[in-house]
Amino acid sequence: MSKKICLDLDGVITDIGSQIKEYAEKDALEFQPIHIGEALLTPDGVDYLEFIFEDPLFWRNLLPIKDSWHAINEWFKSNHDIIFITARRSEISIGEMEPWLEGWGVLYSDI
Repeated sequence: MSKKICLDLDGVITDIGSQIKEYAEKDALEFQPIHIGEALLTPDGVDYLEFIFEDPLFWRNLLPIKDSWHAINEWFKSNHDIIFITARRSEISIGEMEPWLEGWGVLYSDI
């Protein structure tokens, strides 16, 4: 029986939290949240996340979670509809989704 499986990209197929931390550690800005929770709860952190999320290279350099990547492709090959949903708001982050999925060979039905 075929199912529709709706998944978020960030935190499901990518470990966005650790990759935000890595980005922050490489960056020389004054505020460098060490944890995504800290970034979400501080005024400077919100500005910092917006800075990161507007960088196309951040989105292009996200690495997939291998177990999720393999599971999603197996589900798709088993005739399940894989639909990615997102809370991303910027045009840059949304625009990078499809090329990222295709670049990593993630099989899906729709975004």
